[in-house]
Amino acid sequence: MAIFCVGDSYMGEEDVCDIIATKIFRFMKEDLPGLINTIIKELVVVMDEHLRILQAELEGGWPCGRRVNFKEFDACVPLRFFPSKESIINMCWIANVESALCASFCPT
Repeated sequence: MAIFCVGDSYMGEEDVCDIIATKIFRFMKEDLPGLINTIIKELVVVMDEHLRILQAELEGGWPCGRRVNFKEFDACVPLRFFPSKESIINMCWIANVESALCASFCPT
């Protein structure tokens, strides 16, 4: 059995484990609910902002809020397209290119 020196007194391993368990229990009972509520509130604020931006873009009728012509599209150096017989692969390429254009706000 290990002996721990805490300040001027000595404690056994079980005593130290009991103190740690008590402190963890107190944190979980008293502090954790408030911490979780704070995180939820902040997450809701961030998600509301993202939804507001997305709604504004969708009201514009086009991803990123505007039309892009081929010259502007090509200037962004999009991922190369390799045609496939699998339509899902082709659709994924389109979605990836749209996401990249929106995320980078290309063209500027």
